[in-house]
Amino acid sequence: MIELKISKKRWHNMLDAFISLGAGKVGQTLKIHHRKDDFESLESIFNLMNEELSERVLHLSFIKPNDFQKHHKHYLLFLNKDLIIKNSCKSFLTDFDVKLNQLKGVSLFNIIDESSANYLKEYLAKPNQSSAILKPNMLLFDDFFSFNIKILQQGNAIIINLHQLYIESKNAASLTQTNRNHTKLKQRKRYEIIIEEIKMYIDSYPLNKKLSLKQLCLDFGINSYKLKIMFKEQYQCNVYEYFISLRMKHALILIETGTLAFKEIAYMVGYNEYSSFVKFFKRHYHQLPNQVRLKAQETVN
Repeated sequence: MIELKISKKRWHNMLDAFISLGAGKVGQTLKIHHRKDDFESLESIFNLMNEELSERVLHLSFIKPNDFQKHHKHYLLFLNKDLIIKNSCKSFLTDFDVKLNQLKGVSLFNIIDESSANYLKEYLAKPNQSSAILKPNMLLFDDFFSFNIKILQQGNAIIINLHQLYIESKNAASLTQTNRNHTKLKQRKRYEIIIEEIKMYIDSYPLNKKLSLKQLCLDFGINSYKLKIMFKEQYQCNVYEYFISLRMKHALILIETGTLAFKEIAYMVGYNEYSSFVKFFKRHYHQLPNQVRLKAQETVN
């Protein structure tokens, strides 16, 4: 008997990968961290199996091109030279239930896995390369894609072709969709829990310190795109707006109930420049700090 001691994350990654494989998605890769344990042997076998399946399906493109089209999904992303998304094909927006205005202006680096981001940075930093490359397994929106890059307009515009391969029959279509939906629901629930944890973290974060979105993403294991979209969905404001509201609420209490100088209060809630504090305070309460204190004193008297 073999006993395996592994993290929940590795176990769930394996389960999710098998569910996706059952849905017909080939070409996946589980990340290998070279721990040299027994479970890593299973991860390696899974990767080899997917690689073999990918090659078999791709072989169809040569011997039966019409059949191959049934198993192939192709999407387009249009970016500028800094990999900021400018446009997308309609099928990508439809299949992944995302709106174009949510994608436009977003850096591709913020919504893909770290290894693919590093790969792209290295590729774009090297001159005199061919206009197209192929690298499997970019992770985008919790889905794996093979992709290739086309550089246009002397490097000022970039097109990224995303490819997915599926082996699925008509009889298994409903079960496949159910499995995919189940996986997406699990992933969404996980992100909702992370967003709630981030909100609780911000609630206890020192008001006089600067809040870093990048650090939040690193600490909680979420990309900036997911954080921005889902935080607004759950709390009807973005992360910075929420943190500013906490600062303003605390400042309001100090102004109404104390005699501290306004500049000192501004410093206590993280504003070295008093003018910036006044701007946010007025935007939040539609009154200046001295007006609020005057009203509070009149009420007491």
